[in-house]
Amino acid sequence: MIICIGYGFADDHINGILSQSLKASTERKILIVNPDIKENEKARIRKLLNLDSDAMIDYECSKATEFFRNKLNIGFLSALFPIADPPFVEL
Repeated sequence: MIICIGYGFADDHINGILSQSLKASTERKILIVNPDIKENEKARIRKLLNLDSDAMIDYECSKATEFFRNKLNIGFLSALFPIADPPFVEL
């Protein structure tokens, strides 16, 4: 998973790295944390990164600190990025 907070996708070099990483595996997804992301902005990002619609998840959050404090945890992220075949872990 890649989590983007506060990035406006204006740097072609970084966009290329993001796109390359996401295309390397169909299981990889990008989470865009934005206070008010519109459909045209989502379409622009998908086009810039050459993404399928299911490779990008957007989450509206008014402040980055709110996301870091309340949402950046295993429970929230595993719900957004479920593992199809979780690895076996012996306890």
